[in-house]
Amino acid sequence: MSCLPPRFDANAYPSHAEERAAYRELAELLAAAGVDLIALEMLQDTRHAALACEAAAATGIPFWLVLSCRSVPDGRLVGYDLAAEDFAVTAPALLAYRPSVVTVMHSPLDATRDALIALAGMSTTTLGAYPEWSDDSPAQFARTVADLRQIGARVIGGCCGTRPENIRALEESL
Repeated sequence: MSCLPPRFDANAYPSHAEERAAYRELAELLAAAGVDLIALEMLQDTRHAALACEAAAATGIPFWLVLSCRSVPDGRLVGYDLAAEDFAVTAPALLAYRPSVVTVMHSPLDATRDALIALAGMSTTTLGAYPEWSDDSPAQFARTVADLRQIGARVIGGCCGTRPENIRALEESL
């Protein structure tokens, strides 16, 4: 489940009540279908993402909080697509829903690293990372992931730009 605006148009969100009901319906359908886990990806804000977290938590099924962010020139982390959303506000608000794992994905490597450091200071929840990857070197990918493991990431992968050879190098290094 994702909380990005429909068609990436912030004016296309349904009303608050409709959005809440839609997330609840989707979470309940997933629970009734017998899923073992709900992954809430690309979360970047406290309004819409909180509704998805609330719905997932209400099912009693473990859920992953999957945050996306980027750095801005003043050094802050903000939502990847939603620059007005401050990561330092969003992350603790969503951690309050008690996800079983919190990861950073679809985020540049520097932002992923900074977000993991921040999350490690906010929560004892299992951490993960699957950053965007632009370097062509599978060996560099494996070294980078080793750095993310040192910060605390235990669920590890890659997002945009990651290729099978990167994952093979990662497997060999582990």
